[in-house]
Amino acid sequence: MTIYELKQRNIASGGCFFDRKNLKANNETLKGFSVSRDVDQYQVVVTRKRDGKAWRFNRLTGRMVAPLRA
Repeated sequence: MTIYELKQRNIASGGCFFDRKNLKANNETLKGFSVSRDVDQYQVVVTRKRDGKAWRFNRLTGRMVAPLRA
């Protein structure tokens, strides 16, 4: 799964984490994030490359489940 697929699922389910306005307000782009698999097959870990902050997302809905690392 790519960050772009996750963004589409997040916005389709009503989320705003990857919304253009939200990213612009935080001075970020989608290229600044990386996606890796989690132990659970239904979740992925999204990491911000510049500071290592990470979040766990549901693969099916694209919604954030919980912050992982601050």
